[in-house]
Amino acid sequence: MEIRLARASDAPHLPTVEQSAAQLFRQIAALAWVADGGVQSEARHLSLIQAGATLVAVDAADAPIGFANAEPLDGALHVGEIAVQIDHQRRGAGRALMVRTQQWAVDRGLRAVTLTTFRDIAWNGLFYQSLGFAPVAPGDLTEGLRAILASETARGLDATHPRCAMRWEA
Repeated sequence: MEIRLARASDAPHLPTVEQSAAQLFRQIAALAWVADGGVQSEARHLSLIQAGATLVAVDAADAPIGFANAEPLDGALHVGEIAVQIDHQRRGAGRALMVRTQQWAVDRGLRAVTLTTFRDIAWNGLFYQSLGFAPVAPGDLTEGLRAILASETARGLDATHPRCAMRWEA
């Protein structure tokens, strides 16, 4: 496995990677619907790739097996999505993608990385805590993070499992 910047030619493959990764939510009955939910479009992936803040994990044939996409938000790099194909999970690809994303931010002078996630699910909040992320207290949420969490609430993401914003400081 290798981590590299995503290329335009990767964009058609990333919705499939994202849909595969979402299958893990079938393990939690109340969140099984996430596995059938929508994913980012190829056009959205291409836009993020062109902005330069999408990393991919690729296999020996240079085919994407995972990705992390991000964009600047409130002075930090905000990770909008990280996904690893289900048959490649639990092998370090997600961790490698996040570590490289953190380094990508630092290399560009951004001193923080943010994301939103399910607080108590092992491969979400607890995973990010293991990488040095800490929950952001409600009173410390930036305008952008508040807006993202409100959008997630409107989509029903926190109906059964609490969501939170998390921040990593360089």
